[in-house]
Amino acid sequence: MSENTVTRDDLLAVVNTAGLTVVEQSAYFKCTFDGRKDVRIYIAKSNKAARVDLSGFTVKRDGITQISRDEAKEQRLGAVQGQLDFSVDNETVLDALTKACEALKVAPAKEKTVTARTPKVKVEEPDTAPTSDLETLMNPEPVEDEAVDLTVTKEERRALIKKAAEVAALAVI
Repeated sequence: MSENTVTRDDLLAVVNTAGLTVVEQSAYFKCTFDGRKDVRIYIAKSNKAARVDLSGFTVKRDGITQISRDEAKEQRLGAVQGQLDFSVDNETVLDALTKACEALKVAPAKEKTVTARTPKVKVEEPDTAPTSDLETLMNPEPVEDEAVDLTVTKEERRALIKKAAEVAALAVI
């Protein structure tokens, strides 16, 4: 078997011909279609491309090595399910990449599981009682030297009732 001479430029030409969007990253070219984020092809930036990852999908054919979830996890490959096999001849590698590009464009969208998060509420117990305005009016601290006017206007009473309702609502949470 002859040495594989497929270059990064050869691979990018196949991807561009297939109509994929190519975004240059620090170590790879990320290839996507139609803004999808669940399926991608990553091409290593080295001059002689030694690695092409199929992320979120795979194609079962010559020139593509299948990667199990356990293998991907062990090798820290994320969602990679297949890699181009550069031990085969140039034509097989380029044909495998062409088929991978076609498969990426028609791969079914993965269903996302959305979990609702309950907001975390920090409830602090009061150090001393009473703390709210209503409690203060209901349980005034004794004042020895001053006369205290406990007369409340209608507006003040409504505000205190509203405040009490807010405090009660927080206590329910």
